[in-house]
Amino acid sequence: MHERECTVSYSATQTGWYGVAIQIEDFNSTGSMEALSSVPLQFLVVVFRSNTTCASKPTFVEPTRIDGSCIGIPFNTTYFEPIISNSGSQTVSIREIQTASPQGMVKSELDVYANREWYVNISWTPDTGQAGPHIFCYTALDSNGANSDSICIRLLVGVSPPDIVEVHPVGDLFPNHSTWTIKFDKQFEQPNRTTYMYFKENDTDAVIYKIDISTSKDAHFPQGAIEKTLIVNTNFEFTEKKHYYVNLDPGAARGRTNDCKVESSPIRNKTFWKFRIRDVTKPELSFISRQKATNGNITVSWTFNEPVTSKCTIVKPDATEKANCTDYWSGDNLKEGFYTLFIFGTDLEGNQADVGKYEFQIDTTPPDIFINDKPHDISKHRQFTFSLSCNENCSTYCSLYEEGSFPTYVICNLFNTMFSLKDNTTYVFLVKAVDAVGNEGNSTLYRFKTDFTPPSMTTLVNQTLMCGADFNPNITGIPIVTDNNPNGTNIIYTDSVGKNCGIQRVWTATDAAGNEAI
Repeated sequence: MHERECTVSYSATQTGWYGVAIQIEDFNSTGSMEALSSVPLQFLVVVFRSNTTCASKPTFVEPTRIDGSCIGIPFNTTYFEPIISNSGSQTVSIREIQTASPQGMVKSELDVYANREWYVNISWTPDTGQAGPHIFCYTALDSNGANSDSICIRLLVGVSPPDIVEVHPVGDLFPNHSTWTIKFDKQFEQPNRTTYMYFKENDTDAVIYKIDISTSKDAHFPQGAIEKTLIVNTNFEFTEKKHYYVNLDPGAARGRTNDCKVESSPIRNKTFWKFRIRDVTKPELSFISRQKATNGNITVSWTFNEPVTSKCTIVKPDATEKANCTDYWSGDNLKEGFYTLFIFGTDLEGNQADVGKYEFQIDTTPPDIFINDKPHDISKHRQFTFSLSCNENCSTYCSLYEEGSFPTYVICNLFNTMFSLKDNTTYVFLVKAVDAVGNEGNSTLYRFKTDFTPPSMTTLVNQTLMCGADFNPNITGIPIVTDNNPNGTNIIYTDSVGKNCGIQRVWTATDAAGNEAI
């Protein structure tokens, strides 16, 4: 027998039915010997064997009020709450939720609430004659015959609990916001049992932070005679751009009432106290364009990691201008020179990105190509390597073709471009250059002819002259020379003195291509 708790406990050893008789008496004081009232109570207890463990007995779950709760019910209002019980396992169901209630309380039929959960709704509209405290108890019974712990709460008719009139803050907050206030309509006291304030993600309903305001030093209850505000401090970094809401256990504030301290209502609605965490991170810019030089037209494109409003400034060789832009900027027919594009991005919450800077060059001048090594205008070489140079970084295209036909350009090397040639053919060598931005220079042309055949020279007969006679070629004779290209043919001789005043004369003919005949 536990007199203060008004409970009786018994460890059963045998099955069967047992009768229990209790005499309930109250006294004026603990030292008084004369009872003010005495009420007998008898009931039956059945003890049976079961494979169900005590840990598998039914339990009550939120939002069911816990044992010892004190609820204020103002006059002309209806008390309404669900009582929800959870079975011990999937194979067990709740068969009944038994109640011991004040006169006039209505209990609904038992129904399924969720997986392994059953409930009844309780409603009571007390009249003025029922003012004062009332005891309300409930117990769940499962299909195995196991009972839950009995829950008893006190209902104070004619008493208003502390009601929440304002919560702060709401709306958009910074990630490190740490001060939360709840204003009630009347003075209140600190709870004397575990009472949590929950911060939950709106999308998942997951609890990301909670604080027991009954014991935490970060929960500040009013100290003065007129203060009605609870202030809670948190130490948590919320995630940017996410939505959250606050829930609060019942009894966060207890009214200053005599019989029991009436508890404030819970906050279980996810829309009552909601907030969003602001975006405080500046946007990040990434360039998509990689072009650093063009010949007059350019489009610079970029992307941000979130929606932004972009503004641009373009620094030209001769002016600085503001320019309209979104996620790109285009320029057409630009003047030659160096340009710098500055990009200013601001996200929807006013965070400014680091200024983007994109530099590029406009080059409208075509390149010049030069032929450094080339064959003679009449050449005896069967192969020849052209050597070229360009006044800037460029690609070269050349064509060697017989005069009278059409050129076909191929990519050629500046320093080593070799061609095989045919005899007695007039060739045209064309070369052009294209720079890195696509400017194409004028073609450079060189015309030459091939001649691989040496000239023909007639043979002179040997002559006998007297010693001391004139042996000038005009007297002794000059060979006749013929060639494919008569222009530029040259003939020379060399004399060598032999024995007995003999002279050996060797004639050499060289044509314009350098071919020799002896």
